[in-house]
Amino acid sequence: MTATIDIDLAKKVLAAQPFAELVGTEIAEFGDGTVTLVIPIRPELGQQFGFVHGGVLSYAADNALTFAAGTALGPNVLTGGFTITYLRPAAGQRLRAVATVTGATRRQAVVRCEIYAEDADTEPVLCAVAQGTTRSVERDLTADNACNNAPRTAQFGVFVSSALVTKGRAVTDFVTSADGTRIAFDRLGHGAPVIVVSGMFCARPMTHDLATRLAERFTVLNYDRRGRGASGDTAPYAPDREVEDLAALVDELGGKAAVYGHSSGAGLALRAAAAGVPITRLVLHEPPYGDDSDESKRSARELAEQVGAAIEQHRPAEAIRIFLTAAGAPPDAAQFAGQDPAMQAVAPTMPYDLAIMGNADTGGVIPLDLVAAVEIPVLVLLGDASPEFFHHTATRLTELLPAAQLSVLAGQDHSAPAEVVAPPVISFLS
Repeated sequence: MTATIDIDLAKKVLAAQPFAELVGTEIAEFGDGTVTLVIPIRPELGQQFGFVHGGVLSYAADNALTFAAGTALGPNVLTGGFTITYLRPAAGQRLRAVATVTGATRRQAVVRCEIYAEDADTEPVLCAVAQGTTRSVERDLTADNACNNAPRTAQFGVFVSSALVTKGRAVTDFVTSADGTRIAFDRLGHGAPVIVVSGMFCARPMTHDLATRLAERFTVLNYDRRGRGASGDTAPYAPDREVEDLAALVDELGGKAAVYGHSSGAGLALRAAAAGVPITRLVLHEPPYGDDSDESKRSARELAEQVGAAIEQHRPAEAIRIFLTAAGAPPDAAQFAGQDPAMQAVAPTMPYDLAIMGNADTGGVIPLDLVAAVEIPVLVLLGDASPEFFHHTATRLTELLPAAQLSVLAGQDHSAPAEVVAPPVISFLS
Protein backbone atom coordinates (compact mmCIF):
# COMPACT_ATOMS: atom_id res chain seq x y z
CA MET A 1 0.00 0.00 0.00
CA THR A 2 1.41 3.41 -0.96
CA ALA A 3 2.09 5.69 1.99
CA THR A 4 0.22 9.01 2.20
CA ILE A 5 2.46 12.00 1.58
CA ASP A 6 1.33 15.58 1.97
CA ILE A 7 2.92 18.91 1.18
CA ASP A 8 4.01 19.50 4.78
CA LEU A 9 6.06 16.30 4.83
CA ALA A 10 7.43 17.05 1.36
CA LYS A 11 8.62 20.45 2.59
CA LYS A 12 10.39 18.80 5.54
CA VAL A 13 12.15 16.44 3.16
CA LEU A 14 13.21 19.34 0.92
CA ALA A 15 14.49 21.24 3.95
CA ALA A 16 16.76 18.27 4.75
CA GLN A 17 18.59 18.66 1.42
CA PRO A 18 21.61 20.97 1.87
CA PHE A 19 21.80 21.75 -1.84
CA ALA A 20 18.12 22.69 -1.97
CA GLU A 21 18.75 25.09 0.90
CA LEU A 22 21.80 26.48 -0.91
CA VAL A 23 19.85 27.42 -4.04
CA GLY A 24 16.68 28.39 -2.15
CA THR A 25 14.29 25.76 -3.55
CA GLU A 26 10.68 25.88 -2.35
CA ILE A 27 7.70 23.62 -3.01
CA ALA A 28 4.78 25.64 -4.36
CA GLU A 29 2.42 22.77 -5.23
CA PHE A 30 2.39 19.08 -4.32
CA GLY A 31 -0.07 16.24 -4.92
CA ASP A 32 -2.11 14.25 -7.43
CA GLY A 33 0.88 13.39 -9.61
CA THR A 34 2.07 16.98 -9.99
CA VAL A 35 4.74 18.99 -8.18
CA THR A 36 5.90 22.58 -8.65
CA LEU A 37 9.28 23.74 -7.35
CA VAL A 38 10.32 27.40 -7.31
CA ILE A 39 13.92 28.65 -7.23
CA PRO A 40 14.75 32.37 -6.92
CA ILE A 41 17.25 33.49 -9.57
CA ARG A 42 20.35 35.00 -7.99
CA PRO A 43 23.69 36.08 -9.53
CA GLU A 44 25.41 33.13 -7.79
CA LEU A 45 23.40 30.72 -9.97
CA GLY A 46 24.55 32.23 -13.25
CA GLN A 47 27.05 31.38 -15.94
CA GLN A 48 29.46 33.71 -17.71
CA PHE A 49 26.78 35.32 -19.93
CA GLY A 50 24.46 36.19 -17.07
CA PHE A 51 21.90 33.42 -17.60
CA VAL A 52 21.05 30.68 -15.08
CA HIS A 53 23.60 27.88 -15.27
CA GLY A 54 22.36 24.72 -16.97
CA GLY A 55 23.33 22.70 -13.93
CA VAL A 56 20.72 24.54 -11.88
CA LEU A 57 18.05 23.74 -14.47
CA SER A 58 19.13 20.10 -14.43
CA TYR A 59 18.96 20.01 -10.63
CA ALA A 60 15.48 21.55 -10.71
CA ALA A 61 14.31 18.91 -13.17
CA ASP A 62 15.83 16.04 -11.20
CA ASN A 63 14.29 17.08 -7.91
CA ALA A 64 10.90 17.91 -9.40
CA LEU A 65 10.77 14.60 -11.26
CA THR A 66 11.47 12.64 -8.08
CA PHE A 67 9.06 14.54 -5.86
CA ALA A 68 6.30 14.14 -8.47
CA ALA A 69 6.97 10.40 -8.65
CA GLY A 70 6.68 10.22 -4.88
CA THR A 71 3.03 11.27 -5.11
CA ALA A 72 2.38 8.13 -7.17
CA LEU A 73 4.88 5.57 -5.86
CA GLY A 74 5.20 6.42 -2.20
CA PRO A 75 7.99 7.76 -0.01
CA ASN A 76 11.10 5.84 -1.09
CA VAL A 77 11.94 6.68 -4.68
CA LEU A 78 15.10 7.10 -6.74
CA THR A 79 15.71 8.74 -10.08
CA GLY A 80 16.65 6.01 -12.56
CA GLY A 81 17.67 8.50 -15.22
CA PHE A 82 16.43 11.53 -17.12
CA THR A 83 17.09 13.58 -20.21
CA ILE A 84 16.83 17.35 -20.47
CA THR A 85 16.56 19.65 -23.49
CA TYR A 86 17.51 23.31 -23.08
CA LEU A 87 15.24 25.48 -25.20
CA ARG A 88 16.05 29.08 -24.23
CA PRO A 89 18.40 30.91 -21.85
CA ALA A 90 16.89 31.38 -18.38
CA ALA A 91 16.78 34.83 -16.82
CA GLY A 92 14.37 36.78 -14.64
CA GLN A 93 13.24 36.60 -11.03
CA ARG A 94 12.65 32.89 -10.51
CA LEU A 95 12.57 29.43 -12.04
CA ARG A 96 9.41 27.34 -11.86
CA ALA A 97 9.76 23.58 -12.43
CA VAL A 98 6.46 21.80 -13.00
CA ALA A 99 6.67 18.00 -13.03
CA THR A 100 3.79 15.66 -13.86
CA VAL A 101 3.57 11.88 -13.76
CA THR A 102 2.64 10.71 -17.27
CA GLY A 103 2.52 6.99 -16.52
CA ALA A 104 3.14 4.71 -13.58
CA THR A 105 3.20 1.06 -12.59
CA ARG A 106 3.49 -0.31 -9.06
CA ARG A 107 7.27 0.14 -9.00
CA GLN A 108 8.17 2.87 -11.50
CA ALA A 109 6.91 6.12 -12.98
CA VAL A 110 7.66 8.19 -16.06
CA VAL A 111 7.59 11.90 -15.31
CA ARG A 112 7.77 15.00 -17.54
CA CYS A 113 9.05 18.34 -16.28
CA GLU A 114 8.81 21.82 -17.79
CA ILE A 115 11.02 24.60 -16.44
CA TYR A 116 9.97 28.22 -16.87
CA ALA A 117 11.82 31.48 -16.21
CA GLU A 118 9.46 34.05 -14.74
CA ASP A 119 9.55 37.81 -14.30
CA ALA A 120 6.97 40.20 -12.92
CA ASP A 121 6.56 42.14 -16.17
CA THR A 122 6.62 39.40 -18.81
CA GLU A 123 4.99 36.08 -19.64
CA PRO A 124 6.77 32.95 -18.35
CA VAL A 125 9.37 31.61 -20.78
CA LEU A 126 9.71 27.84 -21.29
CA CYS A 127 13.46 27.26 -20.92
CA ALA A 128 13.85 23.49 -20.65
CA VAL A 129 11.93 20.23 -20.87
CA ALA A 130 12.96 17.01 -19.13
CA GLN A 131 11.64 13.47 -18.96
CA GLY A 132 12.82 10.79 -16.60
CA THR A 133 12.09 7.54 -14.87
CA THR A 134 11.94 6.95 -11.14
CA ARG A 135 11.64 3.69 -9.23
CA SER A 136 10.35 2.82 -5.82
CA VAL A 137 12.65 0.80 -3.57
CA GLU A 138 11.90 -1.40 -0.60
CA ARG A 139 14.34 0.19 1.83
CA ASP A 140 14.30 3.62 3.49
CA LEU A 141 16.96 5.67 1.71
CA THR A 142 17.11 8.70 3.95
CA ALA A 143 20.54 9.99 4.88
CA ASP A 144 21.54 10.13 8.55
CA ASN A 145 19.60 12.75 10.57
CA ALA A 146 17.43 13.79 7.60
CA CYS A 147 13.87 14.85 8.44
CA ASN A 148 14.15 14.20 12.15
CA ASN A 149 10.61 15.43 12.61
CA ALA A 150 9.11 13.02 10.05
CA PRO A 151 8.45 9.27 10.36
CA ARG A 152 11.21 7.13 8.80
CA THR A 153 8.59 5.29 6.76
CA ALA A 154 7.52 8.50 5.08
CA GLN A 155 10.68 10.05 3.72
CA PHE A 156 11.86 10.52 0.15
CA GLY A 157 15.19 9.18 -1.01
CA VAL A 158 15.37 12.30 -3.18
CA PHE A 159 18.36 13.30 -5.34
CA VAL A 160 20.48 10.31 -4.41
CA SER A 161 23.20 9.20 -6.80
CA SER A 162 24.05 5.61 -7.64
CA ALA A 163 26.61 5.71 -4.81
CA LEU A 164 23.89 5.93 -2.15
CA VAL A 165 24.54 7.21 1.33
CA THR A 166 23.13 4.53 3.63
CA LYS A 167 24.13 2.39 6.54
CA GLY A 168 27.60 1.09 5.84
CA ARG A 169 28.44 4.08 3.58
CA ALA A 170 29.07 2.85 0.06
CA VAL A 171 32.42 3.87 -1.40
CA THR A 172 32.54 3.97 -5.20
CA ASP A 173 35.77 2.83 -6.80
CA PHE A 174 37.07 1.18 -9.99
CA VAL A 175 39.04 -1.88 -11.01
CA THR A 176 40.67 -2.38 -14.38
CA SER A 177 39.73 -5.57 -16.19
CA ALA A 178 42.13 -7.65 -18.30
CA ASP A 179 41.25 -5.78 -21.51
CA GLY A 180 41.72 -2.36 -19.89
CA THR A 181 38.02 -1.67 -19.23
CA ARG A 182 37.28 0.22 -16.01
CA ILE A 183 34.59 -1.42 -13.89
CA ALA A 184 32.79 0.69 -11.27
CA PHE A 185 31.80 -0.77 -7.93
CA ASP A 186 30.54 0.22 -4.50
CA ARG A 187 32.17 -1.30 -1.43
CA LEU A 188 29.92 -1.78 1.58
CA GLY A 189 30.21 -3.39 5.00
CA HIS A 190 32.84 -5.49 6.70
CA GLY A 191 33.38 -9.23 6.83
CA ALA A 192 33.91 -12.10 4.42
CA PRO A 193 33.94 -10.93 0.77
CA VAL A 194 30.81 -11.18 -1.42
CA ILE A 195 30.12 -9.86 -4.94
CA VAL A 196 26.61 -9.10 -6.21
CA VAL A 197 26.04 -9.67 -9.95
CA SER A 198 22.94 -8.14 -11.53
CA GLY A 199 20.85 -9.30 -14.47
CA MET A 200 19.53 -7.66 -17.63
CA PHE A 201 18.61 -3.95 -17.45
CA CYS A 202 20.19 -3.64 -14.00
CA ALA A 203 23.05 -1.56 -12.62
CA ARG A 204 24.19 -0.77 -9.09
CA PRO A 205 21.09 1.16 -7.91
CA MET A 206 18.85 -1.84 -8.62
CA THR A 207 20.92 -4.20 -6.45
CA HIS A 208 21.91 -1.67 -3.80
CA ASP A 209 19.17 -2.73 -1.39
CA LEU A 210 20.32 -6.35 -1.38
CA ALA A 211 23.97 -5.31 -1.18
CA THR A 212 23.20 -3.12 1.82
CA ARG A 213 21.45 -5.95 3.63
CA LEU A 214 24.28 -8.35 2.93
CA ALA A 215 26.75 -5.70 4.11
CA GLU A 216 25.43 -6.13 7.64
CA ARG A 217 27.47 -9.36 7.71
CA PHE A 218 29.92 -9.18 4.79
CA THR A 219 32.18 -6.94 2.75
CA VAL A 220 30.12 -6.52 -0.41
CA LEU A 221 31.08 -5.28 -3.87
CA ASN A 222 28.05 -4.11 -5.84
CA TYR A 223 29.18 -3.30 -9.38
CA ASP A 224 28.07 -1.99 -12.75
CA ARG A 225 28.56 -4.67 -15.35
CA ARG A 226 30.43 -3.45 -18.42
CA GLY A 227 28.47 -1.06 -20.58
CA ARG A 228 26.27 0.04 -17.68
CA GLY A 229 26.32 2.91 -15.22
CA ALA A 230 29.83 4.21 -14.61
CA SER A 231 31.62 1.16 -16.05
CA GLY A 232 33.34 1.28 -19.41
CA ASP A 233 32.88 -1.00 -22.41
CA THR A 234 35.51 -2.18 -24.86
CA ALA A 235 34.69 -3.83 -28.19
CA PRO A 236 34.44 -6.54 -29.27
CA TYR A 237 32.20 -8.07 -26.63
CA ALA A 238 32.46 -11.68 -25.49
CA PRO A 239 31.17 -13.39 -22.33
CA ASP A 240 34.79 -14.11 -21.39
CA ARG A 241 35.35 -10.37 -20.97
CA GLU A 242 32.70 -10.27 -18.25
CA VAL A 243 34.26 -13.30 -16.60
CA GLU A 244 37.51 -11.30 -16.55
CA ASP A 245 35.64 -8.36 -15.01
CA LEU A 246 34.41 -10.60 -12.20
CA ALA A 247 37.90 -12.02 -11.74
CA ALA A 248 39.26 -8.48 -11.32
CA LEU A 249 36.68 -7.79 -8.63
CA VAL A 250 37.56 -11.01 -6.83
CA ASP A 251 41.20 -9.97 -6.94
CA GLU A 252 40.22 -6.59 -5.48
CA LEU A 253 38.78 -8.46 -2.50
CA GLY A 254 41.99 -10.32 -1.82
CA GLY A 255 41.86 -13.21 -4.28
CA LYS A 256 38.70 -15.08 -3.34
CA ALA A 257 35.02 -14.25 -2.73
CA ALA A 258 31.52 -15.64 -2.64
CA VAL A 259 29.25 -14.54 -5.49
CA TYR A 260 25.50 -13.94 -5.70
CA GLY A 261 24.04 -13.72 -9.22
CA HIS A 262 20.49 -12.92 -10.24
CA SER A 263 18.93 -13.93 -13.57
CA SER A 264 21.53 -13.58 -16.35
CA GLY A 265 23.90 -12.43 -13.62
CA ALA A 266 23.60 -15.96 -12.25
CA GLY A 267 24.57 -17.27 -15.69
CA LEU A 268 27.63 -15.02 -15.61
CA ALA A 269 28.54 -16.18 -12.10
CA LEU A 270 28.27 -19.82 -13.21
CA ARG A 271 30.59 -19.14 -16.16
CA ALA A 272 33.10 -17.49 -13.85
CA ALA A 273 33.09 -20.38 -11.40
CA ALA A 274 33.51 -22.90 -14.22
CA ALA A 275 36.40 -20.85 -15.64
CA GLY A 276 38.31 -21.16 -12.40
CA VAL A 277 37.72 -17.72 -10.92
CA PRO A 278 38.38 -18.30 -7.18
CA ILE A 279 34.77 -18.24 -5.98
CA THR A 280 34.23 -19.83 -2.56
CA ARG A 281 30.44 -20.15 -2.61
CA LEU A 282 27.92 -19.45 -5.32
CA VAL A 283 24.27 -18.32 -5.22
CA LEU A 284 22.30 -18.83 -8.46
CA HIS A 285 19.03 -16.92 -8.26
CA GLU A 286 16.79 -18.05 -11.11
CA PRO A 287 19.19 -18.19 -14.07
CA PRO A 288 16.83 -18.14 -17.08
CA TYR A 289 17.96 -21.27 -18.93
CA GLY A 290 15.34 -22.91 -21.13
CA ASP A 291 14.56 -26.58 -21.60
CA ASP A 292 16.03 -28.93 -24.22
CA SER A 293 13.03 -28.90 -26.55
CA ASP A 294 13.51 -27.83 -30.15
CA GLU A 295 10.82 -25.18 -29.74
CA SER A 296 12.54 -23.62 -26.72
CA LYS A 297 15.91 -23.53 -28.45
CA ARG A 298 14.43 -22.09 -31.64
CA SER A 299 12.67 -19.33 -29.66
CA ALA A 300 15.87 -18.49 -27.77
CA ARG A 301 17.86 -18.15 -30.97
CA GLU A 302 15.18 -16.02 -32.62
CA LEU A 303 15.06 -13.74 -29.59
CA ALA A 304 18.82 -13.22 -29.69
CA GLU A 305 18.65 -12.44 -33.42
CA GLN A 306 15.75 -10.00 -33.13
CA VAL A 307 17.10 -8.16 -30.10
CA GLY A 308 20.57 -7.98 -31.63
CA ALA A 309 19.20 -6.57 -34.87
CA ALA A 310 17.18 -3.89 -33.07
CA ILE A 311 20.20 -2.80 -31.04
CA GLU A 312 22.42 -2.78 -34.13
CA GLN A 313 19.85 -0.56 -35.85
CA HIS A 314 19.80 1.81 -32.84
CA ARG A 315 16.22 0.95 -31.88
CA PRO A 316 16.51 0.33 -28.13
CA ALA A 317 12.79 0.76 -27.43
CA GLU A 318 12.00 -1.97 -29.96
CA ALA A 319 14.64 -4.28 -28.46
CA ILE A 320 13.10 -3.83 -25.01
CA ARG A 321 9.59 -4.43 -26.35
CA ILE A 322 10.67 -7.60 -28.19
CA PHE A 323 12.39 -9.05 -25.13
CA LEU A 324 9.65 -8.24 -22.62
CA THR A 325 6.94 -9.53 -24.94
CA ALA A 326 8.84 -12.81 -25.32
CA ALA A 327 9.16 -12.93 -21.52
CA GLY A 328 5.37 -12.80 -21.19
CA ALA A 329 4.77 -9.14 -20.41
CA PRO A 330 1.44 -7.68 -21.63
CA PRO A 331 1.90 -5.73 -24.89
CA ASP A 332 1.01 -2.38 -23.29
CA ALA A 333 3.46 -2.94 -20.44
CA ALA A 334 6.24 -3.93 -22.84
CA GLN A 335 5.57 -0.86 -24.99
CA PHE A 336 5.54 1.39 -21.92
CA ALA A 337 8.81 -0.05 -20.59
CA GLY A 338 10.45 0.59 -23.94
CA GLN A 339 9.97 4.32 -23.41
CA ASP A 340 11.84 4.23 -20.10
CA PRO A 341 15.04 6.33 -20.54
CA ALA A 342 16.86 4.30 -17.88
CA MET A 343 16.09 1.02 -19.64
CA GLN A 344 17.02 2.49 -22.99
CA ALA A 345 20.36 3.57 -21.54
CA VAL A 346 21.32 -0.05 -20.74
CA ALA A 347 19.54 -1.64 -23.72
CA PRO A 348 22.77 -1.88 -25.77
CA THR A 349 23.94 -4.50 -23.26
CA MET A 350 20.92 -6.77 -23.84
CA PRO A 351 22.84 -8.88 -26.41
CA TYR A 352 25.53 -9.37 -23.74
CA ASP A 353 23.04 -11.06 -21.42
CA LEU A 354 21.67 -13.22 -24.21
CA ALA A 355 25.22 -14.25 -25.13
CA ILE A 356 25.95 -15.17 -21.53
CA MET A 357 22.86 -17.36 -21.45
CA GLY A 358 23.90 -18.98 -24.74
CA ASN A 359 20.73 -18.09 -26.64
CA ALA A 360 22.37 -17.97 -30.06
CA ASP A 361 25.02 -20.64 -29.50
CA THR A 362 23.15 -23.38 -27.65
CA GLY A 363 19.53 -22.27 -27.67
CA GLY A 364 19.74 -21.09 -24.07
CA VAL A 365 19.84 -24.53 -22.44
CA ILE A 366 21.65 -25.41 -19.21
CA PRO A 367 25.37 -25.54 -20.12
CA LEU A 368 26.28 -29.04 -18.97
CA ASP A 369 30.00 -28.50 -19.56
CA LEU A 370 30.03 -25.47 -17.26
CA VAL A 371 27.93 -27.18 -14.61
CA ALA A 372 30.28 -30.18 -14.59
CA ALA A 373 33.23 -27.90 -13.83
CA VAL A 374 31.67 -26.34 -10.70
CA GLU A 375 32.44 -28.25 -7.50
CA ILE A 376 32.01 -25.48 -4.89
CA PRO A 377 28.91 -25.23 -2.66
CA VAL A 378 25.99 -23.71 -4.56
CA LEU A 379 22.65 -22.32 -3.38
CA VAL A 380 19.93 -22.32 -6.03
CA LEU A 381 17.16 -19.79 -5.28
CA LEU A 382 13.65 -20.13 -6.73
CA GLY A 383 10.46 -18.15 -6.22
CA ASP A 384 7.48 -20.46 -6.08
CA ALA A 385 5.38 -17.91 -7.99
CA SER A 386 7.87 -17.71 -10.88
CA PRO A 387 7.04 -19.18 -14.31
CA GLU A 388 7.27 -22.94 -14.63
CA PHE A 389 10.48 -22.98 -16.65
CA PHE A 390 12.33 -21.43 -13.69
CA HIS A 391 11.14 -24.37 -11.56
CA HIS A 392 12.42 -26.86 -14.11
CA THR A 393 15.78 -25.09 -14.38
CA ALA A 394 16.27 -24.74 -10.62
CA THR A 395 15.42 -28.38 -9.99
CA ARG A 396 17.67 -29.60 -12.78
CA LEU A 397 20.62 -27.44 -11.66
CA THR A 398 20.25 -28.72 -8.12
CA GLU A 399 20.40 -32.28 -9.43
CA LEU A 400 23.40 -31.64 -11.71
CA LEU A 401 25.63 -29.60 -9.42
CA PRO A 402 27.49 -31.90 -7.02
CA ALA A 403 27.27 -29.61 -3.98
CA ALA A 404 24.01 -27.75 -4.55
CA GLN A 405 20.97 -27.09 -2.39
CA LEU A 406 17.63 -25.56 -3.37
CA SER A 407 15.85 -22.84 -1.41
CA VAL A 408 12.30 -21.85 -2.38
CA LEU A 409 11.06 -18.32 -1.67
CA ALA A 410 7.38 -18.62 -0.76
CA GLY A 411 5.04 -16.33 -2.66
CA GLN A 412 7.82 -14.73 -4.70
CA ASP A 413 8.52 -14.41 -8.42
CA HIS A 414 11.58 -13.36 -10.42
CA SER A 415 11.62 -9.91 -8.80
CA ALA A 416 11.68 -11.05 -5.16
CA PRO A 417 12.55 -8.10 -2.88
CA ALA A 418 15.85 -7.86 -1.05
CA GLU A 419 14.22 -8.33 2.33
CA VAL A 420 13.14 -11.83 1.25
CA VAL A 421 16.28 -12.78 -0.66
CA ALA A 422 18.85 -11.68 1.91
CA PRO A 423 18.09 -14.11 4.80
CA PRO A 424 18.69 -17.40 2.89
CA VAL A 425 21.73 -15.90 1.16
CA ILE A 426 23.23 -14.76 4.47
CA SER A 427 22.53 -18.15 6.02
CA PHE A 428 24.20 -19.99 3.13
CA LEU A 429 27.23 -17.71 2.90
CA SER A 430 27.77 -17.85 6.65
